[in-house]
Amino acid sequence: MLMFMKGWLISLATLSFIICLWDIKFRKVPNALCLIVAALCFALLVCYGQWINLIHSGAIILVGIFLSYFRLLGGGDTKLLAAYSLAISPAYLPATLLMVALVGGGVSLLYWLWLKLINSQLFSRKRFNNKLLNNKAVNNKAVNNKAVNNKAVDNNNRGVPYAIAICLGCYLGILASVGTQS
Repeated sequence: MLMFMKGWLISLATLSFIICLWDIKFRKVPNALCLIVAALCFALLVCYGQWINLIHSGAIILVGIFLSYFRLLGGGDTKLLAAYSLAISPAYLPATLLMVALVGGGVSLLYWLWLKLINSQLFSRKRFNNKLLNNKAVNNKAVNNKAVNNKAVDNNNRGVPYAIAICLGCYLGILASVGTQS
């Protein structure tokens, strides 16, 4: 059982890391990754017989639909949180959700600071591109607002990669849950 648990935790940690990278790059959590997390966590649920976890996982889906309606939480984030919650003991769920919220606040703050930094005059691509255009005196119509605009800022201004907080907070909640089951 110990070897199974080590392999399971390493697999879940690796998958969580991939999800975080994916969310940072694309701001989406693919359904396939959520299904893999759900399968791994369901295996642990069955292993420990924690069938009550199905109830709070379903409740997370319902609350997530409500929050998605008001654009407070993405659908992928809701599915990811519900998938992880299958392996979190009810005793640790409130602490896990608090951890997700706190880490999410930290990620949001860092993301906001990052956007401020890349939008500042010091790092502004628009300023750099305008300087280039003025120095070269380019009159090409292909170099218009779309080419000059700072596309990196536009691409990064798509919301907070909240899967980072969900993966970290839930992984810690799972570790606590597994620690009490052993």
